[in-house]
Amino acid sequence: MSDRLVTLRTTGLVKVFTPRGHRRTLFRFVRDKLTGRQGFPTHRASLDGVDIEARAGETIGVVGVNGAGKTTLLKTLAGLYAPTGGTIDVRGEVGLLAGLGAGMVDELSVADNIHLYGAICRLSRRTIRRRFHDILAWAELDPFVDAELRTLSTGMRTRLAFAIAMHVDSA
Repeated sequence: MSDRLVTLRTTGLVKVFTPRGHRRTLFRFVRDKLTGRQGFPTHRASLDGVDIEARAGETIGVVGVNGAGKTTLLKTLAGLYAPTGGTIDVRGEVGLLAGLGAGMVDELSVADNIHLYGAICRLSRRTIRRRFHDILAWAELDPFVDAELRTLSTGMRTRLAFAIAMHVDSA
C-alpha cells in the first residue's frame, strides 16, 4: 500500500435502471391480468458491486465490452447518476471526459474553440490565456490556430478537446 492519499473509493457500487414508461397503470394492470403477463418490467443492474480505489497521482482507465456499464460508472462517479447502492468517497474533483468535444463549434476557429471549450470545462479566462499555447502545443495544432474547426480531421479535433480537458484543474 502506498502512502499517497486515496482520492477515489467505491465500495459495492450498484446502479439499477428501471425501464422508462413502464409505470403500473390501471390499464396495464387490467391488460396484464387478461393476458397473463407478469406486468412489472425487470430492472437492469448496470453496476453490481463495483469496488475501486485510486490514489492521488494515479491514472485509471475503464475498459469493457459494449453495455458493460463503463459510461454508467463514470457518470455515477461524476455525480450525474445517484447510486442505487454502495458508497462513493471522492476527495477532490472528478471530471467526466465522456462526450469529449461536445460543445465545440464547427464554424469557430481553433483558438475560439479553446476559449469556448475551456469555459465549458470551467477554466477561468485568465487560466485559458495562460495555458493557451500549452494546449495548442500538446494538441500539435499550432499551424491551425486560425482554421475553422470543421476543417480539422476527427483525430485533430479529439486531440484539441483532450488537450483542453487535460489542462482543467482537478485538485
